[in-house]
Amino acid sequence: MYILSFDTTGSFCSVALYKNKTVLASEYNIVSGSQSESLIPMIQRILSKVGLSIKDLHYVAVTNGPGSFTGIRVGLSAAQAFCVSYNVIPCVINTFELYNYRIASQVGDGVHCGIVVLLAYSKRFYVQVFDYLKCTKSSYMLLDIDEVQTLLLKQRGITAVSGTGLSYFQQLFLLEKYVFLPRYIHSRLLAELAFEKISKGGFEKNLSPLYIQEPSINNKKGLV
Repeated sequence: MYILSFDTTGSFCSVALYKNKTVLASEYNIVSGSQSESLIPMIQRILSKVGLSIKDLHYVAVTNGPGSFTGIRVGLSAAQAFCVSYNVIPCVINTFELYNYRIASQVGDGVHCGIVVLLAYSKRFYVQVFDYLKCTKSSYMLLDIDEVQTLLLKQRGITAVSGTGLSYFQQLFLLEKYVFLPRYIHSRLLAELAFEKISKGGFEKNLSPLYIQEPSINNKKGLV
């Protein structure tokens, strides 16, 4: 089966074409705010490279946030158009889940927990903590810089950190108990995660954005 995946929830844009555990073609653009201009031409180029068209696709994997307000709308609108016009099946994955999948697939054993830190607004961050020992995850949190740093420092075991907000915490990069992954993520990981979900038969198809509003977020200190 052919899976077209794209992530536009950050300030960047990436696209991948995937078939049966193999990436057939991919592109990446880290020019900030270029999603609306870049996405469709990138999709057209990677399909052209392998001699396919949109009507040959079986699934489209897309992230629905949280992240860039405009970026989320660009990605979901494109996915909606493909699904309506060509009967492609959507596989929708939120950004926290995608970055946590990156931690789980790239860091390996020995990590006690993973923390996803995503840029929100006004130097605030959407945060979710995944405890691998207890197999639990926190609710979504909206934290400022000091609160995120406090959260990171209070972790006792080896902690892997991923997300679009990492550049604000470079002073912690050299501490041995942290594993910091690069802030940019490629859509080939999104395709891999989508393939796993589709193969198991349970995945989200609702192309609605995950816009997290402050009243719905658990942003009290000391909860994690």
